[in-house]
Amino acid sequence: MFSYAHAQPPENGEAVEGQEEIKPLIVGEKVPDTFWTTEHTVLENGQIRTVNLQHIKGKPLLLDFWATWCASCIKRFPQLDTLRTKYRNELQILLVNSEKTRDTHETIKSHWNTNVKELRLPTILGDQYITQLFPRYAIPYYIWIDRNGRVSAMTSTVFINEKVIESFLAK
Repeated sequence: MFSYAHAQPPENGEAVEGQEEIKPLIVGEKVPDTFWTTEHTVLENGQIRTVNLQHIKGKPLLLDFWATWCASCIKRFPQLDTLRTKYRNELQILLVNSEKTRDTHETIKSHWNTNVKELRLPTILGDQYITQLFPRYAIPYYIWIDRNGRVSAMTSTVFINEKVIESFLAK
């Protein structure tokens, strides 16, 4: 299904303050339990709140790593929102904005309210943890996690389409 998917080689991750060193994941590995229980600051429907990912555990998940200064990231949001609506009961889509992007909560919220407020995509703000599990040097990039919590693929925008999503959900 993901013949051109990028397999991320393991690297040493830097530990989030107060936590042990985090080992980067590769395709085929299962996300750790802390992936589901770690608290995140999330912007959704114009509101900022703190949540963990327990409510989506057991559901296929697509993570989209982005930044406010990444035009190609922002360009994909309407397509992702359409896919989120179409597959709402089958696939979770979650945007991830790393603290490494240097976007502040205020910058993201302002950008969101100005440019993409009609979209219903939730985004993690200032992420430290998930970015260590999936370190990359370019954005946007996408992590596909199956219903069993295994990393199925690490891809570029080329794979963000209905055909690939349907294949992923059929697994």
